[in-house]
Amino acid sequence: MYSAEQADRGERLYARGCSRCHGATLMGAETGSALVGREFLTRWEPKSVGALFDVMRKTMPDDAPGSLAEKQYADVLAYLLKENDFPAGKEDLPFGLEALDAISFTRP
Repeated sequence: MYSAEQADRGERLYARGCSRCHGATLMGAETGSALVGREFLTRWEPKSVGALFDVMRKTMPDDAPGSLAEKQYADVLAYLLKENDFPAGKEDLPFGLEALDAISFTRP
């Protein structure tokens, strides 16, 4: 689904731009919701990975939505998948919405 290297890139991007709202541990903060755990998974499980990617690229970061390249959003998404215990694979997560819509957001 994603590669370990991609999740590592995403972790660095998350630390620079996402952690101020969602917390360093992804557990949420005053201005951002948790990105790990049961509540997060329950919210996204009926949707595709593409649905989360689409929300990310249209609304994040809060002060500059859409300011990252699609590849960077996919890297951050790979990090979120890793932190929610989805297994890594050999290939990077694709960054096109059509390809991501084909991936269900099903718990590992």
